[in-house]
Amino acid sequence: MVVWAWFSVHTHPPNNLRCKPTKTDYTVILTVSALIGTLVRATTEPPPVLTPDDLREVDEALLDYLGDGRVTPAYARHRLTTDEVGDYSRGYVQQRLARLEEHDHAENLFDTGLYQLVTDPRVSE
Repeated sequence: MVVWAWFSVHTHPPNNLRCKPTKTDYTVILTVSALIGTLVRATTEPPPVLTPDDLREVDEALLDYLGDGRVTPAYARHRLTTDEVGDYSRGYVQQRLARLEEHDHAENLFDTGLYQLVTDPRVSE
């Protein structure tokens, strides 16, 4: 929207302004257009599904917990420590859950931080 307004003013200025677009102006417009195209493609392409080789030990434990029911990052962190998988920070556990969500294996219910299993990448369908 901003690019179009900027382009319109520079190519069709009001009567009191007489400016012509320069080669740099067109370069900026083409660059911005290419970036917008890249962003649109990046947001519309489905994320690739994780394979079992892509999973870390913590991911496998999180998938096990999600298989048992819904989890929060704090609860999952507690279970990871209790089960002696590792002593991870809540932030790291949140990142791993977000990665599972990014690949459509987990769902963050209503963006509340409560996650549930959608698909398990370790199980072939």
